[in-house]
Amino acid sequence: MDQGRAALREFVETDKPVRWWQVSLPVDSETGEVATSIPGFCRNPCGSEVDHTNMDYAPVMKGFAASRLRTQIVDQFRQTMIIVEIDRLGHLTVPQLADYLAMVSMAQIDPQAETSNYASILNVVDNPEQYTSLTEWDQAYLAGLYSADQSLLNRRANSSEVSRSILRAHRLLQETDHAKQ
Repeated sequence: MDQGRAALREFVETDKPVRWWQVSLPVDSETGEVATSIPGFCRNPCGSEVDHTNMDYAPVMKGFAASRLRTQIVDQFRQTMIIVEIDRLGHLTVPQLADYLAMVSMAQIDPQAETSNYASILNVVDNPEQYTSLTEWDQAYLAGLYSADQSLLNRRANSSEVSRSILRAHRLLQETDHAKQ
């Protein structure tokens, strides 16, 4: 929810023609309710003229099952803000720009990430001739990211599950391509 002042300063002061800021927060996967305490957030109508308790400010979880291996709390995108300096991207086509913006808005892409080693639309700003649309790598990344089971409590296990899910999606895309030929 808070990337810190340094990240905000980088977002504001960067000279990149496209920059984005994403907001996500932990929610209950069963109810969609916010699963963390947020300053100023109140579940009920709260104000100085209304009687309320501290519980009105506390998140309420309705647990489906107690587990030491899984959690029902997941990160959920709330919004993505993208600034595009279109005059500096005149060398891109509308479909290239649309796919690039789709990729950065559908996944939490680190703006500082080095992506040149990947066949990805994320490289289109620097290499527009090579990337005309979302690549097979991009499609596998998004499919794997969204199909991964991210309910594991252990962060390393969660990260491994996302990686395995991306690899499964990539293999499936390759098999589909081979079957078409």
